[in-house]
Amino acid sequence: MPGVKRKLEEATYNKEHPLRVFVNGCWDLPHSGHYNALRQARDIAIEMTGSEDHVFLVAGIHSNSEIRRVKGGAFVISEDEKETILLACKYVDAVAHDVPYKHIDSAVLDRADVRCHFVCHGDDPVVLPDGSDMYGPAKEADRYREFRRTEGISTTMLISRVLWAVSTIETPTSSLSTGASLKSAAFDQLQIGGNPGGFQFAAITSQRLASFSNYPKVNLAHAKNVVYIDGDWDLLHSGHVEILEKAKSLGDFVFAGVHSSMDVSTYSFVNGRKRPIMSTGERALSLLSCGYVQDVILEAPLRPTKDFFSALNIKVVVRVCNHDDFVSDCKDTPLEGRWHAAEELGLVHDLKVESTGSVLATQSLLDRVAAGRADFEQRNEKKKEPAQETIIEARKGQGREALSLIFTA
Repeated sequence: MPGVKRKLEEATYNKEHPLRVFVNGCWDLPHSGHYNALRQARDIAIEMTGSEDHVFLVAGIHSNSEIRRVKGGAFVISEDEKETILLACKYVDAVAHDVPYKHIDSAVLDRADVRCHFVCHGDDPVVLPDGSDMYGPAKEADRYREFRRTEGISTTMLISRVLWAVSTIETPTSSLSTGASLKSAAFDQLQIGGNPGGFQFAAITSQRLASFSNYPKVNLAHAKNVVYIDGDWDLLHSGHVEILEKAKSLGDFVFAGVHSSMDVSTYSFVNGRKRPIMSTGERALSLLSCGYVQDVILEAPLRPTKDFFSALNIKVVVRVCNHDDFVSDCKDTPLEGRWHAAEELGLVHDLKVESTGSVLATQSLLDRVAAGRADFEQRNEKKKEPAQETIIEARKGQGREALSLIFTA
């Protein structure tokens, strides 16, 4: 886009000619840090145009093969799976594939499938193998804007948690039953929240939740047909997106219930699994980033009551059948009859997955890591998180008061 230098803030934008912003990344195991980056990039553009409707965001994908070519590494999800979840993200309007892992310059930003006015990235430096700044040319051309990196979560951190999760776990004995004995055993095995390793999790503040919220733009009071679907939503992936899309087709407002980490660790323990990988707050932020979800319910009940459905004006309850990520209410299972209240009210809609494994499940992601354990361990050994001192140094002199350029939320 010729003539873009020093004119971004001065130009006029509208729906036909929006301000286009580019955010590039690998996007392996998308998480709340990724979504917060996309949100902040979009907010920067909204601040510049004064209107959500005058912004268009393109997510550029560095392919797994390109990252491997440049600096090696192992990856969990495929390009198609990345595209599915990025296009479902409410902050993303389009996806561009095969972005080279090199300088982001005008040639990249002016590509036919990109056509963006500027690129956004966090305030952690990205140094290419030759020692240069990936965004140097974009900065020189005044086609770069910056936001604050989200600390406490990254793909590297998630893979560390997954590597722990796929380590040996003692499967509960058949003598264990539902109720207190099972919960106590899970608690003893996994410790609180399934975090015996003392892993770092993203800090979830009320401001952070509010920044991801759809309210007041999307208001429950205006909904005519409220849909409810619950689950652990761990490592939100393309399989979840496929199911949420179907749930959204049943109404105009989707509540996604997020089971607590203690509940997830309890019913996962029955199958000999260490879950969840993400905290309740991290899972909630991922869901709030999905365009098929209007709101979330934290620590959703495993056995919701009639009063629960009435209070939220829920008209449809989606019971997902034949999928590993959704808790069964079948006979002789720990949560047998958990949808009894919904059935009595006539709210249940069975969403049947064609066959087990036909839609991606979280355990499949964990199995991929387990199968390539040595490669992922080597990847994490090489890819260290940027030191806090490095990030602080990079932030110095960035003009934190210039909120139109840098958002700290």
